Amino acid sequence: MEGEFSQSLTPPVSPSALDHYGESAPSQPACFTCAHEPGREETGRLSSNGYISRGALKRLLLKLDPAPADFEGDTVDIFDFPWVTETALVESTKLLFGLFRQKVLKLETLVQSSSHDFGQASSLHYEAEELRQQCVLFLSYIKVFIYRFLEPSQSLDEGPVHLFKDTEAHLPSVLVEELFSITLLIGRIKNLPANVQSALTIQHQGKLFPPSWQLLHLHLDIHWSVLEILHLLEQRMMGQVVYAHQFVNLTGETLTNISLFEDQVNNLLCDLIGLAMNKYNKVCVFLTNIVNSSLTVPWLGVSGLGSISRTPLSLLQQAKSCCRPASVGSNSHTQLYRSTNSFHIFLRILALHLSQEHAGGAPWRQIKGRGQLALVLLYLEKGLDAGALAEQLATYFSQAAREFYLKTTEPLRKLALWAPLSSYLEGVSEVFETSPNLALSEERLLNEGFGLLLPACRQSELSSALGFLQTVLAQLRRVHQRCGQQSHSIDFPSWVPLHSVVKERHQAVAAALWSHFFPFLCGMRLSQTPPPQLADAAAGFTLLALDMPGSAPQNLQPHPIQSIMQSFGWDEMLHPLLVTHYLNHLLQNGELVIWVSSGPGSGSAQALCVRAWIRCVLQQYLHKSQDAPDSRAGRNLDEQLAELTRQILQLPEVESVLQRAGLHPVAARDPKPAMAVFIRAVGRSYCELQLLSERSSAVSRALEYVGDILKYIKPYLLNKSREGLQLVYWTVGCLVKHWSYLLATTKAQQLLFRIVDVLLLPHALLQQDSGAHTQMLSALKESLPLFLQGLSVAVSVSQSQGAYLKQQLHSVISQYLSRFLPTTPSTGAVVNHPVLLAACESTPTPQGERLRRSILHVLRENFLQFKGLTPIPRLAAVLSFLLELLKRNSDRDPALHTIPLPLVLRCLMLVNEPQEVTQLIVERCTAAAGEQPCEHTTTILQAFVEENEGVYDQQVYNVLEVVAVLHPFTVTALIPFLSLSLRKIECKRGLGKNTSLSNSYLYVNSGQAEMISLEED
Repeated sequence: MEGEFSQSLTPPVSPSALDHYGESAPSQPACFTCAHEPGREETGRLSSNGYISRGALKRLLLKLDPAPADFEGDTVDIFDFPWVTETALVESTKLLFGLFRQKVLKLETLVQSSSHDFGQASSLHYEAEELRQQCVLFLSYIKVFIYRFLEPSQSLDEGPVHLFKDTEAHLPSVLVEELFSITLLIGRIKNLPANVQSALTIQHQGKLFPPSWQLLHLHLDIHWSVLEILHLLEQRMMGQVVYAHQFVNLTGETLTNISLFEDQVNNLLCDLIGLAMNKYNKVCVFLTNIVNSSLTVPWLGVSGLGSISRTPLSLLQQAKSCCRPASVGSNSHTQLYRSTNSFHIFLRILALHLSQEHAGGAPWRQIKGRGQLALVLLYLEKGLDAGALAEQLATYFSQAAREFYLKTTEPLRKLALWAPLSSYLEGVSEVFETSPNLALSEERLLNEGFGLLLPACRQSELSSALGFLQTVLAQLRRVHQRCGQQSHSIDFPSWVPLHSVVKERHQAVAAALWSHFFPFLCGMRLSQTPPPQLADAAAGFTLLALDMPGSAPQNLQPHPIQSIMQSFGWDEMLHPLLVTHYLNHLLQNGELVIWVSSGPGSGSAQALCVRAWIRCVLQQYLHKSQDAPDSRAGRNLDEQLAELTRQILQLPEVESVLQRAGLHPVAARDPKPAMAVFIRAVGRSYCELQLLSERSSAVSRALEYVGDILKYIKPYLLNKSREGLQLVYWTVGCLVKHWSYLLATTKAQQLLFRIVDVLLLPHALLQQDSGAHTQMLSALKESLPLFLQGLSVAVSVSQSQGAYLKQQLHSVISQYLSRFLPTTPSTGAVVNHPVLLAACESTPTPQGERLRRSILHVLRENFLQFKGLTPIPRLAAVLSFLLELLKRNSDRDPALHTIPLPLVLRCLMLVNEPQEVTQLIVERCTAAAGEQPCEHTTTILQAFVEENEGVYDQQVYNVLEVVAVLHPFTVTALIPFLSLSLRKIECKRGLGKNTSLSNSYLYVNSGQAEMISLEED
């Protein structure tokens, strides 16, 4: 048996020996055999029934019919049953493979129950041989069926198809599943029982073999036939990847014909090498002796390998330099020639560094691990698969990471463990950066050890680990994009792996990254102290999902990019520093901006990015220390926020809004003014829309921009941050002012109601004696004009809740007119009153007039009403406010000016106070009426006289005297009414002529013709 494996690792010998053997007409399927045949000497001849002697391997490599002389009839006998040759494998796949498993299990049972009774040897031999021949015949039939009858899969979406065609289309996947189940059933050769493996050493001169011999060779036949079948299947499918829908491999990836073929080749080679390990040991001992003997020559030593190497790549370079002989005249040659045994020098250097482990300078670290990583780099340079070595290295790393993770590990031990762990990170990083196509099992270096390492890292250690992750992510994306470009090229080197193979390897690397790193990032995303590299790593995964969307885990499907951006950019619980850093990283990528602009849900994605920006601007002071606002973290947040502002303003949707509104930010990197310009642009764009559908869509999009804005600002209302409250009230004030038409709609009015309830009329602020809200009142005082101007417009345009909004507006005016009004008149306090500032404008507008009308109504109803003879509180300050309001506006509507006139006249009558206010009102009204009496003023004066006649007779005439001085025409129009009023008073009292009233009347109406009429009466 050992002779069978002496020429090659590929059973039974290397294909290089094909030319020495010819084909023979097969009488039975080719199979492995170690039996002695007459005439077969030790000169190299192989068994006449083997794969090479029968020409099976040659036909396979030349893409010929596997068995041209077999299965030519319409029916075929398999497992003692007749089957239709062209349809059996399609119609009875499960049944045939089930019978195959029965035969294999029956042969295993026969091995277990066989004894050493020579009387049964003959019957056991023929029974076991028959079982094996039936199994080999079935496997040969599968090869022939695939070659002759299997057609490449075609689309079944064109219309109804026959059941057979549908079954035939799924046959490749079913075959992959069944072959995978067979490999699981028989296991690996190295795991066979000892009594079966011992059949390799049986020396037989006869023709009777025990069942264990037949079982061992059947395992060889099955393993080799599985490779043949998968190879033929790939040829017939013309490179298409065949997926097994019911199985996944041990890493959770979908099983395919390519992955099954590679795993089968790896396992078979390893097992065959293990069977011939004794010969390999002899070779290794021989080579070791040769190397050791060469070390006795001083100039052929390996002294260069003893130097310190910080990275595996530098160690590899040094090893290469040692393999290149130096020139005779070089210094290195001279020193090496003069030295003693170079192996002794290496040992001396190693002992020196190990003895000085705690000394200064770079320590000698992880010689074995770095050497193995250097070997991995050498594998990659030669284009060899490094899976076995990578898996061994990853196992060591996982063990160290597990110990590093345990809480019971001492701090000093963790510090010592971090040295090899960090070396592993550096080495693996170099492996990924060096690999040309990441198709040589590099993913095996990324195992579950990272899931244990990351949670146990401190800040500095975590920075290194996340930096490693960024390197791997960037390299995977770079290589994947380059391979995608090469796949479209016809001329590329023959040594480059198939695109399907490379793609599958990249999927494996991506799956390892998603599995072992991404859950940790998700767990860290809500941290209030996120590490700086967290945003970069999350952005790397987002871009990976953009390049390889199918690699993302199921919980992120079917839209992985949206899911990741929701978790790291749009979630309202995220730290602003994380959000700004993350979005800045992404929005710098042109491909992602294109996806955000035109991909699925692009409009919502842009709106959510704008919402995240607005939230970060509003919450920037939540995470700044009030004692040290210019701290490093605060400056970092300012820088990231400024950059995010620039990126947001470049989004296509934002640019479109600004262009339609004709606005452009003055300072593109200053978040506060840029946000104000954007808010103004949204409001102006809405006002310019004409169609109802467009307006409705604009309202929905505007609400997407701000989201639950009151939730963002709630922390400021609790911690009373001065800067934060000022920013909040100013921002929301701009929102109310510039979105007044928008907020008055049915969709958005609930937001307006909540703004009024939470910011303008909260219960805490309504308590006059509360001194705990000074900061809030200070911020509100600066922004109150914005709120009042916006609310006034919303009241005028609201169609469903206009009355309620008007009531809320009057409540706000009343509350803060009283709150900010001084007890005694003060020029500065009155002139700078926020309600007055809201109402003042240089050029009268309808919106401003409506607000002033509301303020005058509030003054009339709440501040100028006398309760009996009790003086009005702060009357002087109220009248001073009213005077400033009238002075600083040039309204011409008499109806507006005469709103407070009745109560102003009453104040003039009772306390003789507001003469200036009365004068201003009368002058404005008469100016509007010209030389004719003002009807509004005349009507109010008549009502004033009727209301107060008989009670305040003398005071009424005193007021009329003041009015007569200001505008005689107004009083002239009242003479008939005053005459009648005087007669009524005298008649009612029944005391004859009232001299006092008559004198007052005469004084008011002096020079008028009515006096003569009155005297005659």
